[in-house]
Amino acid sequence: MIPKAIRLLSFLAIAFLLPRMLFAQGQNQIVSRHIKTVVTKTSELKKGEMIIRYNVTTYNRKGNVLESKTLDKDSVLIEWESFKYNKQRKEIEHIEYTGSNVVKSKTETEYDKFGKAVNLVEYDSSGKVKERTVITYDKWDNRVLEEIFGSDGALLKKTEFRYDKMGMLLIRRTYNAAGTIIYEKINTYTY
Repeated sequence: MIPKAIRLLSFLAIAFLLPRMLFAQGQNQIVSRHIKTVVTKTSELKKGEMIIRYNVTTYNRKGNVLESKTLDKDSVLIEWESFKYNKQRKEIEHIEYTGSNVVKSKTETEYDKFGKAVNLVEYDSSGKVKERTVITYDKWDNRVLEEIFGSDGALLKKTEFRYDKMGMLLIRRTYNAAGTIIYEKINTYTY
C-alpha cells in the first residue's frame, strides 16, 4: 500500500504542476506565433464548490506580458497587473490592482549597465515605500548579497550567496535584522 503522504504528493504534482508545465508558453513561442492575447480558464474545487476563473494575458510584440487580468465566471474583474519594460526587455515596473482599479502595490526595478537588477523598490497602496531591496554581485555576475530595507531605511533581512569554483551555488543563507539565521540552503555537487 502506498503511504498517504506519497499519494498526496503525487496528486499535487499531477493536479498543480503538470497542468502548468503543459500550458506554459515560452517567450519565444509567443513571439514566433505572433500571439497577442492568451485566455486561460481554470476550475478548482474549494470547500465543495467549483471555482471558475479566467485569466486574460496580453503580450507586446517582443513577448513581454503587458497586463494580466483575473475574472470570475461572470467575467467580473477580480484583480489585474500591469508591466513596463526597458529597451533591453527587462521589467522596470509591476503594478498590482484590485478589481475596482485601486493600486494594491507597485514595484520598480533598476538595472546596472550590465543589465543586472540592483535595486527594487516596493510601494504600498498609498504610494509610500514599503521596502527596498539592494542586490550586490561579484565579478563573475553571481548574486552575492541581497539586502531588504523597510520604509524607515532599517535593515529587515539579508541573504548571502556563496559559490564554488565552478560558479555553482553552495550556500544561500538569510538573516533577520538581529543577525539570526532564518533560512539556510546548502547544495553539494559531484564533479
